[in-house]
Amino acid sequence: MQRSIIILYGAMLALAITLLLFVITRPEAPLDEDGVRSIVSEMIEEQGEQSSNSNIDKEQLNISIEQYLLSNPRILESMSSALQAENRQLEAERTGEALLTINDLLYNDEANIVLGNPDGDVTLVEFFDYNCPFCKQVMPHIPELLDNDPDLKIILIEFPILGQDSIDVARLSIAVERLGYDYWAFHKALFTGRERVTIEKARKVSQELNINFLELELEAKNSEIDTLINKSYTIAQALNINGTPAFIIGDEIIPGAVDVEELRYRIENMRECGQANC
Repeated sequence: MQRSIIILYGAMLALAITLLLFVITRPEAPLDEDGVRSIVSEMIEEQGEQSSNSNIDKEQLNISIEQYLLSNPRILESMSSALQAENRQLEAERTGEALLTINDLLYNDEANIVLGNPDGDVTLVEFFDYNCPFCKQVMPHIPELLDNDPDLKIILIEFPILGQDSIDVARLSIAVERLGYDYWAFHKALFTGRERVTIEKARKVSQELNINFLELELEAKNSEIDTLINKSYTIAQALNINGTPAFIIGDEIIPGAVDVEELRYRIENMRECGQANC
């Protein structure tokens, strides 16, 4: 009897340790009660031949391990943390490889819309859509960063994904830049107010900024602008960016409406160690 208990606990410990490695290789398995039961059952099935010579009841062992793990949630928490760290590392590696393949397209295209210092020592890239409420939320971060960092270069990428209005206005906005008007003033004005950003709003902003809207409409039909917008989609697809806003600093993609301090922190990290996270 005592020997069976020792074997039981030994097997539980071995399987608990193995479970951590097993979960990492099967990231699709949820770490809830059903997930634990599924994983443990599969592990025991795989180890059936090794256990066939013992007197341990496999079903009882299954239940015992489940109860032990579910009674000690910190074990699951540790496994979850390890899995998240593993996934973050894999994602960082994938992102780094993707950035290498599109480096020139992303950073060195002469048609890029650049704010700040064009020769800055750190580059921040933002993908945005004029009808994205979160883009409107983070828009004030850009002038704040520029006003306090003379060595920062910012690339704005028109990434219209929220309907035809967004595409139409993106065309007009790029036309503003190509015709030599004040893109930054036009950009900021489009983000003011609560209404949807449409061609009509772009017309009003143009009037306020003394921009010839007829000239703007004509330039917006230029096929080169189609090429620029398609380039944005190509880059986003390569980097698995499917929402706005999205920022790129170094080899890190930061999705969503992040705080300006978080952006500043990563910019300083780039200067300190050459990475967004030192």
